[in-house]
Amino acid sequence: MKNKILYLILTYKIDSKNIEQHLDFQKKIVNYFKEQLSDTEITLKIIFTPKHIIENVLDEIDKFNDWVVWHPLTAFNNLTLLKTFRNSIVILPRKTVLIQKISINNPINENMAINNNFKLLYIDETNDDITNQDYVILGQEQDFLIKIDNLKNKIINGK
Repeated sequence: MKNKILYLILTYKIDSKNIEQHLDFQKKIVNYFKEQLSDTEITLKIIFTPKHIIENVLDEIDKFNDWVVWHPLTAFNNLTLLKTFRNSIVILPRKTVLIQKISINNPINENMAINNNFKLLYIDETNDDITNQDYVILGQEQDFLIKIDNLKNKIINGK
């Protein structure tokens, strides 16, 4: 029987701009998954990486079957590598402002997930930064979004 592991890709190299914000978010990510997985048989495996990842650092991960969650900055800096993992997910604090340009504070958004074929998971599914309801995503949420309960079921059931 295959191990039920969720890989979490974080970074140990964050540029000095907004370092506290990003370190706080990394702590929030770890605490979120520890809480969410505490009553399951899923093991959380955290891998700390440099800003730009050399592919062999992630050799233990099965690119076709394992589930991999990425910090948004790590995902942005390694987008080509992220796309090689079939079950890649980028975790965000909440929905993003759809018209905001990609930046250090907003490195990944819903449009990128759709265009690059990865999923998003929101820590706070009910909150968003959207102030203009005229901007909407042309696509279905199931094309780019995964909820934590759905993710846990997929890992436990080996899907």
